[in-house]
Amino acid sequence: MLTVDLGVNEKGHRDHAPRARYECQRCRTTEGPVEGSIAVTTFIEHVRAVHATRCHPTQESASA
Repeated sequence: MLTVDLGVNEKGHRDHAPRARYECQRCRTTEGPVEGSIAVTTFIEHVRAVHATRCHPTQESASA
C-alpha cells in the first residue's frame, strides 16, 4: 500500500511538506517515510520500478 500525504488540509492550505511511505502486504516490507516534494516523487517512481523485482512473499502472506 502506497500512502501519500500531500500536506494540504481540508481548507486547501498547506500544513506540512508532502510525505509518503510504502507497506507491502505480500512481503511485509516497509519503505520510507520520505518527506518533501522531490523526495516523494522520486520515492514513488522507485517503489513502482523496483519493489516488485525484490518482493518475496513471507510464509504468512503466501498461505493467506
